[in-house]
Amino acid sequence: MQSIQLSKKWDEVENKLSEDDKFGNLMVWTMFQIFHKIAIKKIKQNIFTLNPLEVDKTIIEKKYFKNLSNESWEKELAEYERTLQ
Repeated sequence: MQSIQLSKKWDEVENKLSEDDKFGNLMVWTMFQIFHKIAIKKIKQNIFTLNPLEVDKTIIEKKYFKNLSNESWEKELAEYERTLQ
């Protein structure tokens, strides 16, 4: 199951980013992962809207850090500063 509208929006945003913007691209992917997971839960409950304000920023930041901790991101992880309070 997937949210077609969310997938289209992800493609649209991803196409606007430079390939050199590794942190930005990873954030877009991370946000897609989180938003898609929530959207699927809502769809299963017959709820077809998702307000981005419903998503806790700390969940996004934790997932971003987890994604950044993957093996191929060592250089970027060394440069990353966690700033969310």
